[in-house]
Amino acid sequence: MTSQSPVQHAEALGHTMEWDPPFASSASRWTCKRCEAAVLQNRSHVYGSAIEKTCDQAKADLERVMGRA
Repeated sequence: MTSQSPVQHAEALGHTMEWDPPFASSASRWTCKRCEAAVLQNRSHVYGSAIEKTCDQAKADLERVMGRA
């Protein structure tokens, strides 16, 4: 990942991120409103499927717009 925040990285992959209330005091969580993939950050550790793959819903929308669906 580059110098972007985890949320910016996920949004660059087509996700529409929305902050979820923290599940622990030291953690933050964002979830894609479209595909429900998440990004979690616990102190300096960042993980979640939203930073690993493109949003399936965004990909399907793009294919539909481009006439490939």
